[in-house]
Amino acid sequence: MTDMPSYPRLIKRGNVYWFRSSIPRDIKQSYPKTEETFSLHTRDYQEALKKWREASAEVDRRFAEHRLRRLEPLLPELSDAQIKHVEEVYYSHLLDEDDDLRLDGMDEQEFAYYQELIHTMETLDREGIARGRPPVYARSEAEEVLTWENVDLKLDPASPSWPKLIRAILSASVRAAIAKRQRNEGTPVETPAMPQSKATASSPAASTIIEAWVTEKSRAKGGWTPATAKANQLWAERFIAMAGDRPMSEYTKADAREFKSTLLALPPNWTKIKELEKLSMKEAGRRATTLGLKPMAGKNVNKVLGFVRALWNWAEANYDNVPSNPFDGLNVKISGKARDERHPFKRDELEKIFRSPIYTGCKSVRYHNTPGDLVPTDQGIYWVPLIGLFTGCRSGEIIQLRTEDVKTEGDIAYIEVTSASILAVSRSRKAAMAVCSWRGGRSTGIRECSCGSRSH
Repeated sequence: MTDMPSYPRLIKRGNVYWFRSSIPRDIKQSYPKTEETFSLHTRDYQEALKKWREASAEVDRRFAEHRLRRLEPLLPELSDAQIKHVEEVYYSHLLDEDDDLRLDGMDEQEFAYYQELIHTMETLDREGIARGRPPVYARSEAEEVLTWENVDLKLDPASPSWPKLIRAILSASVRAAIAKRQRNEGTPVETPAMPQSKATASSPAASTIIEAWVTEKSRAKGGWTPATAKANQLWAERFIAMAGDRPMSEYTKADAREFKSTLLALPPNWTKIKELEKLSMKEAGRRATTLGLKPMAGKNVNKVLGFVRALWNWAEANYDNVPSNPFDGLNVKISGKARDERHPFKRDELEKIFRSPIYTGCKSVRYHNTPGDLVPTDQGIYWVPLIGLFTGCRSGEIIQLRTEDVKTEGDIAYIEVTSASILAVSRSRKAAMAVCSWRGGRSTGIRECSCGSRSH
């Protein structure tokens, strides 16, 4: 008859003490085991008590962690590396259990029973692998291994990764059965060290993330416009085409630097240049340098880098194992003011603009490029270029002007751009660039402007 100690969770099987605990009611439905039971590997009562205290603390910690993990989000899938990690952990565990049994010792009857058990389990596992129909217990074993400290993965019950994970469990079990049979014959087989680090998932492929990024950002309400979505997706895909479609975790600062260097060599609209249009982005950059083509402005390079940087920021916020943004700090330093990057119209270009049918006579507002008799002085297409020419106001400021924004101070007329007339400007300022001299309420025919230009 087995001698039962008076301590809860401490039992004796044969001459060896074991720990045994039921699962708390509040987590019984979700906990992967029906009870926590394991050998304390000692026949000494005092040593068993010491190990029992340590085991109790450890099992209570597992229960507490399980309560917390129930609130964590589920993983939709496992990577191949994670599944392989589970297999190796389980294989090591099975041989470690086998070690415990042999160290405790088995009589002839127990040894015969154990040999039969190994054979039965191996047969079931091999059949499960061969037919793709695993025995029922394999799912339970997989669920339990996922909770172990050196695995700690919470997989969605409906995940498509379950068949692969269960096959990995069966594979580990078959490998362990082969090792156990060798041990039954007296052949020493070493138990591999238990893998301690958790398996880390590599992030999804960049192309997959780009698709999800654009889809989310292009939501019907409040999302990107089609043009914005197209520009962001285009440059993100060009980066992937240059660096290769890999998990986001595998890209480095070197990949980002190479992309930047290529951008710095490319001319504007390079895909429309005959010598470059059929080349890859990297090849086009090299060819453009050879041809001595003028590269795009630093402002535009920074804009493109911003597109890809935004992809990384979104991926970091939405996926695991995405490293820090390799595009951080890579912007081109632009010296001087931003307007120095812009080139003004030349005189002959201005003459072409203001001798177009809009100003000399067009067919209609719709066909304003076709010569005719109409000069659309009541339309924005007529006034916006003129106001821009003589004031230097931004197009956004001009387009949103109202008649009450044109004011006078003495005999000086000016445009007042305020936060009410344009949302992009947060403070009121007087655009005295539109100052003109008027006499008797009529134009003299020659307008003297503060910018020093004159119009007849």
